Amino acid sequence: MTRERCTVTDVRVHPSVLPATALNRLRAAAEDVPNGIGNYWRITAPGGAVSHIWGTWHSNDPQMLDLPSLVEQHVRRARVAAFEIDPVRATRRAVENAASPRDFWENRGGTLDRLDLPRDIARWVNARFISIGWGDGAADRMTPGAVAEMLLWDPCNDFGGPYPIQDSFLQTLAAIEGAEILGLEDLNALRRTLNRAQNLDLARDIIQLYALGFAPSGTAAHRATAFALYQQGEHAVARLWERELIADVIGAEDAARMQTNVDAYLLDARNAGFMQSLVHELGAGNVFIAVGAWHLPGPMGMVTRLQEAGFEVTRVPLARERPTQ
Repeated sequence: MTRERCTVTDVRVHPSVLPATALNRLRAAAEDVPNGIGNYWRITAPGGAVSHIWGTWHSNDPQMLDLPSLVEQHVRRARVAAFEIDPVRATRRAVENAASPRDFWENRGGTLDRLDLPRDIARWVNARFISIGWGDGAADRMTPGAVAEMLLWDPCNDFGGPYPIQDSFLQTLAAIEGAEILGLEDLNALRRTLNRAQNLDLARDIIQLYALGFAPSGTAAHRATAFALYQQGEHAVARLWERELIADVIGAEDAARMQTNVDAYLLDARNAGFMQSLVHELGAGNVFIAVGAWHLPGPMGMVTRLQEAGFEVTRVPLARERPTQ
């Protein structure tokens, strides 16, 4: 992932990577996905209290930090600001454990062999850890959950210097104004879940899918197109497009199986946990929720889950978004 490949100067759908015919086909398929368009949603509790949910992109690119003014207003005024995790550590012991967690390092080594990754994938994973200065073979000394967790980090964030990812930027705005910060799941929950022996296949699938992002076929035009789809609120289209890109590399059958397995945990199961953390606070209102945009759409997405829990959820259209039909 070079600086050139990560630099986006022209945010639009580039026909060189997503031709109009393919885009129209994906849009037609995306019509079957509930709540497939929309970054921002208003949540009204049965008693009338109002909250909002925003779909983030976990990027520190300045273009991802240029938020709609309405979103900034709401996060600054929030009573509670809820995020997938709260990375703020409350005690010195928590800081110490974060620096050398027991569930991060694998003393016996051989992690990549145990995962039995395809040769190219293993090579790309190793190259990723070399590229961030951890050295050749570092991934082999880490637990499967730690490897997966590290690969979830957008590699283009390496070039962001002091810029926070969008989620952290929003959390900072909320904290400055005195909001209560709510982490929707424990900071280490993902890593510990993936370290369980019964979840080794799930860890392998997550690692393979995210390692595919390091494939040499990717370009700045791909990233610019993904940015455009995000800003247009077209998350269902973006997910379908990504599936096609993955299928081009590993085949449609493997891509579908792995994506289904990964989504069942990273999105569906975690959304259920997010809801358990949120329901009480939403009854009181003035909650600003920020989760990855792909948590929003679909039959098990956050918008549907909120509706099924008895909340009225309506899309808040934004200037750069594609309108619904």
